[in-house]
Amino acid sequence: METVVQLNKKISGDPALGRGFEIGHSFLSKPSRAVEADRAWLASVIRHELVPLLEEYWFDETARVKEWSDKLWAAAA
Repeated sequence: METVVQLNKKISGDPALGRGFEIGHSFLSKPSRAVEADRAWLASVIRHELVPLLEEYWFDETARVKEWSDKLWAAAA
């Protein structure tokens, strides 16, 4: 997902975060159980994992969280 690549560039360039805070492949890897990597699964990952992570990273920058949340949702549509 190109949006995650762009997001990781922003995260790694953020002096308060850096490369160690980038979103890894495990967030977007198909679970080992027999679940299809479909839109519902991806929506769940965005809603329950990625957006809360961004809210934690940028707790004092709600506009940035919204910007990247919107980009993730748009990419998943």
